[in-house]
Amino acid sequence: MPVPIEFYLDNLKITQQLEDKVRAHFEDWTHGHHDIANIYLSLKQVSGKKSVNDYEAKIVLYHRPEHIIVTHRSPAIPEALTAVVHAAERKLRETRKLYKDRRRRARVDPAID
Repeated sequence: MPVPIEFYLDNLKITQQLEDKVRAHFEDWTHGHHDIANIYLSLKQVSGKKSVNDYEAKIVLYHRPEHIIVTHRSPAIPEALTAVVHAAERKLRETRKLYKDRRRRARVDPAID
């Protein structure tokens, strides 16, 4: 069953090619795994005098047992999206490895009475 993916672009536009690239990354993350229930991507222009030309991209992975939230700011939309996708992928990989190691240790190290 495919994982629902939500995009919130706050009246900003991204190319279809960039959206397809992001969706492909998301599908790669979920292929063969059942630990992600939903994916939310938000892109907005940051307000304020110093940051008027900055864009903030945010990904929330509704991941079991802990959610993963990653944000990145950049002066260009494609850079912000690419950086946040790579950061989320890195964090997801680290989290999966951590839980895999915990399960492995639990099986290998029996409780000593």
